[in-house]
Amino acid sequence: MKEMMTPRNRRWPEFIDRLAGPEGCRFRPGPTWKCSHTHRFTAKILRSMGCLVERSIGFFIANGGFCDCEVVMNVGAKPRRGRPARVKRTKKRISK
Repeated sequence: MKEMMTPRNRRWPEFIDRLAGPEGCRFRPGPTWKCSHTHRFTAKILRSMGCLVERSIGFFIANGGFCDCEVVMNVGAKPRRGRPARVKRTKKRISK
């Protein structure tokens, strides 16, 4: 069964490592990384992990992850009080 990716998902560390690494934003020591200001890498990695892509990206957007690098830097980077923002259904289609 496919599941949504959130910081509470048991596979979150794997997802973030892949998104921050060579498959994704390629964060390196210092202020350099790669981001196209889309969720292109996020969607690709979520698909390969068998997760619900659109629902997960909706969650990321609702929690400050407006592109690949912001998912790494904002979503789950620090503990939030209370519950995370609710996921809103979106009509935007994620490119394959």
